[in-house]
Amino acid sequence: MIARIRTAIVVLFVGVLTLRWSLSQPVSAVTARIAAEPWDAVRSAGDVWTFAGTLGGGTVGGIRELPYAFLVALGTDAGLSAHTVEATWRVVVAVVAVLGAVYLARGLSPDPGTKGTTRESWAPWAGALFFAVGTVLVPTVVRSPGDGLAAACLPWVVAPLLVRGRGWRPSVLSAAWVGLAGVGSIGWALAVLVAGLVAALPRRRADVVGALRWMVLAAAASAWWLVLAAWELRHSADVSAFTSGTVRGEVAAALGRPDLAVLALVTVVGGPIVVALGALLLRSPRLDRVFVAALLSVVAAAALLAWFGARPLPVPAPAVGELPTGAAAPLLGLLGLAGLVAWCPLAADLGHRLTWVRDRRAPRRAAEVAGGVVAVLVGITAFAGVAATVAEPAPVAAEESQLLDLLADWSSTAAPGRALVLPAEVGSSDLPAIGTALGARPWIGRDAEPTSGAGGTTAIDDLISRLVRGDAGPGTSSALRRLGISYVLVRLGGSVDEDRERPTALVRSALDSIGADRVTVLRGPDPDEGSDNRLMDFGVRSLTPQIEVWAPPAVAGGWVYEGEPVAVVGDAGTVSDLAGAGVVRDRAIRLRPGSEEGALVVSDSARRRDVDQRVPLDPYGPDLGVDDPRSVLPTDGAPVTSAVARLEGALRVTASSSAADLDAAHRELGTAPAAAIDDNAFTAWQSRRGSGVGAWWQVEFREPTRVSGTEVQMVRNALSEIAVDEIQVSADDREVSYAVDDEGRVDLGDLGEVKRLRITVTSVAGAVGDDDSIGIVDVTVPGVEVRSPVVLDDTPAAGWLMTVRPASTTQCVPVVPRSDDEAAMATTCSAGLWVNGADISSLDRVVRTSRSTSVVGRAWMVAGNTQDAAALADRIAAPSVMASSTGSAAADLRARPQAAADADLTTAWRPAASDRQPTLTLAWTDLAEVRGLRLLPPTADVGSRPTRVRVTAEVTGRRTGIRGADVVREVDVDTDGAIDLPGIYTRTVTITVLDDTGVPSVNSATGAVQSMPVAVGEVEILGGPAVTYDGSRSQRVACDEGPVVTIDGVEHGIEMDVSPDQIVQGAQVLGTVCGRGRLVAGENRVLLPSTFLWQPRGLILVDAAVDLGAEGATAYSAAGPAPVSTDLLAAGDHADSSPLDLGAGDGTRTLVLPLPAGAGWQASVDGERLDPVTVDGWAQGWVVPAGSGEVDVRYSSGDELVRTALVASAGWAAVLLLLVGLGIGSTVSAIRRPPASR
Repeated sequence: MIARIRTAIVVLFVGVLTLRWSLSQPVSAVTARIAAEPWDAVRSAGDVWTFAGTLGGGTVGGIRELPYAFLVALGTDAGLSAHTVEATWRVVVAVVAVLGAVYLARGLSPDPGTKGTTRESWAPWAGALFFAVGTVLVPTVVRSPGDGLAAACLPWVVAPLLVRGRGWRPSVLSAAWVGLAGVGSIGWALAVLVAGLVAALPRRRADVVGALRWMVLAAAASAWWLVLAAWELRHSADVSAFTSGTVRGEVAAALGRPDLAVLALVTVVGGPIVVALGALLLRSPRLDRVFVAALLSVVAAAALLAWFGARPLPVPAPAVGELPTGAAAPLLGLLGLAGLVAWCPLAADLGHRLTWVRDRRAPRRAAEVAGGVVAVLVGITAFAGVAATVAEPAPVAAEESQLLDLLADWSSTAAPGRALVLPAEVGSSDLPAIGTALGARPWIGRDAEPTSGAGGTTAIDDLISRLVRGDAGPGTSSALRRLGISYVLVRLGGSVDEDRERPTALVRSALDSIGADRVTVLRGPDPDEGSDNRLMDFGVRSLTPQIEVWAPPAVAGGWVYEGEPVAVVGDAGTVSDLAGAGVVRDRAIRLRPGSEEGALVVSDSARRRDVDQRVPLDPYGPDLGVDDPRSVLPTDGAPVTSAVARLEGALRVTASSSAADLDAAHRELGTAPAAAIDDNAFTAWQSRRGSGVGAWWQVEFREPTRVSGTEVQMVRNALSEIAVDEIQVSADDREVSYAVDDEGRVDLGDLGEVKRLRITVTSVAGAVGDDDSIGIVDVTVPGVEVRSPVVLDDTPAAGWLMTVRPASTTQCVPVVPRSDDEAAMATTCSAGLWVNGADISSLDRVVRTSRSTSVVGRAWMVAGNTQDAAALADRIAAPSVMASSTGSAAADLRARPQAAADADLTTAWRPAASDRQPTLTLAWTDLAEVRGLRLLPPTADVGSRPTRVRVTAEVTGRRTGIRGADVVREVDVDTDGAIDLPGIYTRTVTITVLDDTGVPSVNSATGAVQSMPVAVGEVEILGGPAVTYDGSRSQRVACDEGPVVTIDGVEHGIEMDVSPDQIVQGAQVLGTVCGRGRLVAGENRVLLPSTFLWQPRGLILVDAAVDLGAEGATAYSAAGPAPVSTDLLAAGDHADSSPLDLGAGDGTRTLVLPLPAGAGWQASVDGERLDPVTVDGWAQGWVVPAGSGEVDVRYSSGDELVRTALVASAGWAAVLLLLVGLGIGSTVSAIRRPPASR
């Protein structure tokens, strides 16, 4: 009775603690996902394929979560909230754990004679309490319901064996719990199995039979989940490379509190180790030394293997946003179990020893202090989990909850299709909540734990990188189609700092430019009344949380290409680049590494560089040389290297750090050390954020080089409060200090010849903050030219594809939607919209061939936002009225003054916000009597409108043509934009804006309110010429007028057809290389420079004897693959066969579906399996023989798994039946046994 009361007290305490703790936390991602459609989760448990947050992958999570999903479904039907059901589950699991721990600890008590009496020690209950609320079990319950139950099985598996021996009943009981442990992840289930195996180890010869008995029973009970584990390791994406390789990182992930990782690690490891080792060293009585020592050895060996082995232990990908279970949490569970087994023997032993010390008249206080230290140590260890996880993320705010409800409503009613969720998550992820709202809809999210496999993640990253840079070229459209993306969800109103670094406005601009439709805007409640109608940063960012849903054009469930796939050397970006070149559009692409075997095309896309796919945005470091060391995470994250960097003119250029480094905070692409010596004023080396004094940059030459007269230009930023004012220059062994002038210039004078030149920052004016960096724009050494061409792989090929990854050029973007303009697509401009690119300078490549080859070529480029480009556009469009002004709000031609006289209300002249009296001048050829003006706002505009202007007209005599005095009028502007003037004969009118409506906009950096710039969409000249501007008119730029590409020293012009609209909108323009170039055997230098008029995006050179459509074409062709009408992503049961109608075809074709290759999908024609092939580096394809019209596709691996697992589960069922039989038999024997004689 005494024992039951104590057990009830501990159980009540643990239950109340767990309940109170659970109710104070938000609903976990697992529970929220199941609770969205609980019975669907139960019914679809056997569908072991998922599209949630990933391109697709095998998962057995539904099977493991089946008991919990069933409980959630029952609770939902009973009217209970998901929070209540989750808390109930946690309480039950905690109670199961504490009961098992009490059973184990009491069974191993060294003083069995006191059991059930008041003299029995409280140690078993204290140990059970410590174990139940320890740092392993409770955080595991919070993170994963299944792992929590598996952890609770630990004491139940070992207790029957350690307490009651290895007979039939203890072995069967232990094995039954081993079978239940399969509801947890692989790591936890294996930990339970290992614990049972260690407990079953024979201590003497007579125990061998019992040990073998247990092994057979445990094998039968665990067969079902061992089958699941083997299948999962084969078919699920392995994310072991993304789980931290350190013990500290694993503990931080398990607890969810990286800031407490060190403290938690010390407490988690310290307590159990002290208890276990203390009991072993003191040889405490009744301690099962074999079990404790063996378990500690297993933990140590597994830890060494996990964290120091050549390959990490495989970790199956979890659902997006959920934590993967690495090796740390299960190992810490085993460590806690070892401490629990050693706890009671050690406590009793210490009690006896302290009593002996006290009897020897040692100071009583010393004994009390020693005992207290041990108790406090173990207590801290046990409650470290509570301390480390009590500060969980706050529940979802009400406005965000309503926004998620709206998203759920949209997802349930919108047409089927895969959704891409943007922006990518850099910090804490709310993707699980997004996924829950999307329900059964396939979707892709990108955070620091990519779950789409290395190849699929590369394809996703290539697309996101293009969108983030505002790239609206054919490559972006192609990437969206090939990834099977039907919708793009752009979340607005998030972190302003992150949006400044990677503006969502550029993503929205790219989607708008490629023809995507904004189908709806989901908007939560307005947290501040009226804030959803206010503008932030001129309408570039949103003040309120909302989600734009965009639908890209030309969506299909798959594609059918002519012929078999062609071999191309490169990565997933190559396929999009080929679309940009407008070639090989009707053939599937098989990417492969370079080799002696010929390929159709060699691309420079897969450059040698550091790769870390834990970085959700641009997971690539600067280009590296062939001998430079590099890191690739995961190891298959860069299976192909198709190009390397080569430094010419210097031996090595290095720096203390670079803002372009892959692990740098607030990375800035294009700022590698070589950018300081490339003779390009638009590039600069920049140090990492937060570095100042002590940062250095260095160049080493192959031979002594004269550097006298070298000039250094330091970075000067008008918006920054810091500036380098002193540097130290080390020329070999000499050191000289220089003051930096106000413009950032330094003349190094006569330094003679050196082999090494280092520049070190020794003084900085102003305090360097965490977001500040210093840099060098250029180091100009007279007579020295340093270049960094990219050298392509020398695989024999018919074509060579060269592209750049430039900075963004768009600064006029769609305004964020507001409550009163959801359907409108207004435009705004901001000079602050800019994302750097890895390639800023010219396209500089080296092509290597084994034979001389005559080549033809295509180039594609965009016009620069420059006066030269604007002049070309105006020359082609032949406007009737020319416009000029004092300035524009952004370096975007859509905001230039001519936009007010281009017969297009979607563009507008937008002067700079700082120009308080902007001036617009209109001029035309023939004299006209102007009676007034009308200033028209652009379509759905949100900018300020002029309310009072000064009009200045140059008066000219109607008959004499003599220039008279200027007429100046200050007049108010009517609400319709009208300005009345007396009849004035003139050819020029100047409008100065004196006052405007002053539409307010909030500055996100300062919080200050400023006025939107004036926007003038068109100016009508009443009585003057009609404004005409032929923006669609196409004109051919001749070979001697366009850009020039140099091929092996020979210059070739580029011919192209271009329209003013293409120039103004920054659209990609396709051109043909004039004449035929010549590639000689060996190395060939190819240079396509960037000019003020044209900025290159790519170039392809093709063997003139091979027809890739690269010759003579200056426009994109509509030819491409045929779409598959059936969307396999929307199919319900993937184990069922889905017939795909490919239509009639005479020749061999390739069917490509947006599914990860090699994941268990099969295709067949008339019962005959088709040969699978990997397309685009990640997608599943099959070669379809000629004459085949219908292909059956199914996920065969899932069907096979379910059948095998059901058969294997018979073993666990047999163990459970045997347990019931043994229980009934024991009861019958007790009834039949005659009573003992008195």
